[in-house]
Amino acid sequence: MVEDNLLVALDLIRGLQELKAELLGPVSRVQEALALISSTPPHAAVLDVNLLDGSVAPVADSLRRMGVPFVLLTGFDLPDEMKKNHPDVRAYSKPADPIQMGEKLAELLGR
Repeated sequence: MVEDNLLVALDLIRGLQELKAELLGPVSRVQEALALISSTPPHAAVLDVNLLDGSVAPVADSLRRMGVPFVLLTGFDLPDEMKKNHPDVRAYSKPADPIQMGEKLAELLGR
């Protein structure tokens, strides 16, 4: 999980744990996220679009290259760069329903 708002992250963690998800993170910066997915590749991911240090695009691009499905989370409109580079990725508006996100991730994982 890549999310820079602690309250949002805690809510998502609680909801995803109800679905029996094992979580990595949360991390709140691009470099932390890149290091995390490099050392421990996830099965799926939840990415906040705008982080403390900029766009999550490098993380999304890395996950795409790794074949890892992800969903996006944003409090704003999805940036054009993300729409262009990841047109098939589902984006949720904050505050998002963690159950819906978990169900989408399970669907992407074929579960």
